[in-house]
Amino acid sequence: MKITQFKLLNACIFIAIVLSTFASANEKSTNNLKSSQFAQTTNRGEINMSSNAEQEAVKTAVNNYLTGISRPEIARERIQAAFYSSTNLHSLDEDGNVKFQPRDSLIEMVLAGNVPPHKGEIMQIEVTNDMAFAKVHLDLPDRDFYDYLTLLKLNVGWRIVSKTYTTVMK
Repeated sequence: MKITQFKLLNACIFIAIVLSTFASANEKSTNNLKSSQFAQTTNRGEINMSSNAEQEAVKTAVNNYLTGISRPEIARERIQAAFYSSTNLHSLDEDGNVKFQPRDSLIEMVLAGNVPPHKGEIMQIEVTNDMAFAKVHLDLPDRDFYDYLTLLKLNVGWRIVSKTYTTVMK
């Protein structure tokens, strides 16, 4: 009877060690992915780090947008370089309905001086094959804007094809 109990105890310990090792390895793998701001999903669904060249190209497109809304003297050039020509900006109006604004209304707003001084930062970029996602934060004195940008890699390079944004009052 004692030998059977000893074997059972050893089997339980062995299973606990195997499960602990598997959980630890799985946790390390998940943490490594979470700690990366820039990840790429291949067309087979595997997660790999995206190439630095693609990350930088997406970052350049997003920075064209951020520079364009900050500097009226080059707003038209930078915003046109960042956005696809027929891109709409999406948000909600006061009644909770979707509001669509064409890209060029953003240019006109900047040229008219209707964009207050702000600090912009790219919070996240994710590249998957020929599409990308960027999350942007604009810090204004009385509010924060958060943009979710969808980009596609066109024959002329990465362009923002959709911008959805929200405002959070401070």
